[in-house]
Amino acid sequence: MSTGTLLLVDKELRSLGKITIERSRGDLRVGRFEPQDFPNELRALCDEYQDLVESQVFAALDRIELELEAVGFGVLEEGSGVRTPIADLQITRDNRISYRTSAIVR
Repeated sequence: MSTGTLLLVDKELRSLGKITIERSRGDLRVGRFEPQDFPNELRALCDEYQDLVESQVFAALDRIELELEAVGFGVLEEGSGVRTPIADLQITRDNRISYRTSAIVR
């Protein structure tokens, strides 16, 4: 997988924005997110997730994680039709993004 610019997509391959990867370690990717056609409902879920993490209310995260997983997020290298599924997506209010390219078994 490239460490340059990627597209964040849903399970229907709708583009939600661009990702610029700044660093990778194992299957973890960290970078910047430039929203494009990113639904307000998803932004609200990401913001709520961030609030819960910052206030350490971890028991309430499961519902949001399930809702985000249902979107079926993936990444595409620009110009490619190959979708790579991602897990553990986090997008902060200042458009920092992190995710894993392999699922964590729960």
